[in-house]
Amino acid sequence: MADPESFRPWTWTMPRSSGEGSNEVPRQDAYDRVSGEAIYTRDIRLPGMLYAKIMTSPYAHAKIVSLDTGAAAALEGVRDILRYDDPDIVFDNVTGCSSASKYNILTLPGVADFYQHPMGVAIVADSEEICDRALRLVKVQWEERPFILDMEEALKPDAPRIMTEVIRLDPSAQEPDTVQIQASEIGDVEKAFAEADKIIEYRITRAVNSPAGVEAMVCIAQWRGEFLDLWLHHQHDMTEILSSESYYRVAWDLVGRDEASRPRIGHDFRPASRYDPLPPFAHWSKITLTYPYQGSQFGGLSWLAYSYSFIRLAVILARRARGRPVKLLYDESNFYCGSDDAGVYTCKVGAKRDGTITAYHWNMVGVRNPALDKTPECTAISNARGTQQWAFTNRGYLESVRHGAPACVPHNIMFDRVAAEFGLDPTEVALKNDGCAGHPWGWVSRYQEENGFPKRHSLKEVIELGKKAIGWERKWHPPAAKRLPNHRMHGMGFTWISEWGNGIAGILAS
Repeated sequence: MADPESFRPWTWTMPRSSGEGSNEVPRQDAYDRVSGEAIYTRDIRLPGMLYAKIMTSPYAHAKIVSLDTGAAAALEGVRDILRYDDPDIVFDNVTGCSSASKYNILTLPGVADFYQHPMGVAIVADSEEICDRALRLVKVQWEERPFILDMEEALKPDAPRIMTEVIRLDPSAQEPDTVQIQASEIGDVEKAFAEADKIIEYRITRAVNSPAGVEAMVCIAQWRGEFLDLWLHHQHDMTEILSSESYYRVAWDLVGRDEASRPRIGHDFRPASRYDPLPPFAHWSKITLTYPYQGSQFGGLSWLAYSYSFIRLAVILARRARGRPVKLLYDESNFYCGSDDAGVYTCKVGAKRDGTITAYHWNMVGVRNPALDKTPECTAISNARGTQQWAFTNRGYLESVRHGAPACVPHNIMFDRVAAEFGLDPTEVALKNDGCAGHPWGWVSRYQEENGFPKRHSLKEVIELGKKAIGWERKWHPPAAKRLPNHRMHGMGFTWISEWGNGIAGILAS
C-alpha cells in the first residue's frame, strides 16, 4: 500500500532561520513592478517617434536571391527602408563577448542562418502596424540551403557548410562548421581514476531551454546632432561597443591595422569591405544611455553578438531619420534567450565506495566547456578534465539563461550517479565532497578563521534546513525503489552548486 504522506499537498512551513539573516528585506522596485507602474523600454513614447521592424526568415537556412521592396515603399506611413545591400549597412558587423567573441556577424545579413532570423530588410514607419503591413508586402526570392539542427552532425567533416556569412575567430575553428575545440585539466586525472573503487560512465542529453520572456528585444535611438541618446532593453554598458577606440571588431582582429590608420568618427564614413575597421558612432562623452525596467533578461541576450547588432541597427536607422527617435522592435520574446547548457555530455567519474569523487572527465558537445567552471570552485575534487567541441547549427545562437547554467546539469547528475551506484544519500555525497578549489572543508574552515570570514558551513546548513522542511529523512529513498499506485516512479531530488564569484573569496562570500 502506498504511503499516504506521498500524496499530501506541499504545505510545509520553512523552519525559522538561525537569526543571522532575514528574508524580509523589501525590494525597492517591488511595488512598481506588481502594480504595473514600472516603465519598460517598450512603454516609452517620445515626440515624433518612428517605429522599425526587421524581416524574419521563414527558413532555417536560405539566401536572398532578389528583394523587391517597391510595394512596401509605396505604403502610406512608411518613412524608410534599409536593405541588407545598402551602403549604410552592407559591411557593418559586430563581435560579441563571452562565447559570442568566437564569431563575427553582419548587422543586417542577406543569408538567414535559422528560422525567424532577423535579416534582409528593416522598415521604418509611423506605427508598428504599418511596419507589419509593409513587411508583408516585401517580395523575396529565396535560395534554400541545406541545414543542420544536430551539433554532432555539424561536427562531421562531410557536413554541409552552413552560416557562410559568419566569420569564426577562434584559432581552433575547423572546416566545415566547427567553431571551437577546447581541452583543459587540473590535477592528475588518470592517476585519480586508477585510485577509484569504481569508474562510472554515462551520457547526458540536454535539450534547449528557451523561456518566453515578458519583454522582447527593443531599443530606442535618437540623434541630436553629434549626440546619441539610447533607451535600452539590455544589461551591458553599450558605450564601449558604440564608441570605444579599442573595440575594432573582426576587421581589426583579422587585418591587424595600427592605431594611426583608425578611421575618424563621422557619419559620412563608409567601409569599402567587411575587413575595413568600423568607425565609432560617437565619442563616449556624447552618448547617453537610459536603462528602464528590464523584462526577462535572464543573463542571455546581453552576451550575444545578435543583441549588439540589434542596437547597432537601431543607431543606423536613427541616423537616417535625421533627428527623429526610432524604436526598433522584435516580436519574438524567446529570441536571444536560450541555454548554453544544451548539448551532449559524455561523462566519466571515478569514485570511492564512501562517495568520495577522485576525478571526473566531462566531454561537452555544445557551446561551453563547463568542467572547470563551477565544480572545482565549490568542491574538494582536485582532479578534473574538460573537453569540448562546438559547431554551428541552424538553431540560432544561444547563451546562458543564468551564469553557470552549463555546469549545473553535469555537476548534479554526477553526485546523483555516484550516490545511486553505492546506495548513498546524495546529500551526504555532496557533503563528503564539499570544499573549495580542490581543498576539503577542514581547509576552508581554517581559511575562514584566519581571514576573518564567519566560520559557517553553508552547504551543510542549507541541507539540514531543507531536509527538515520537506521531511527528507522520512520520504527519501534510492532511485527506482518506489512506485505510486498508477505505476509511475516516485522520488525526491536534490540540487546544488556554487553561486557567483570566482575562487575562494567568491565561494566564501556567497
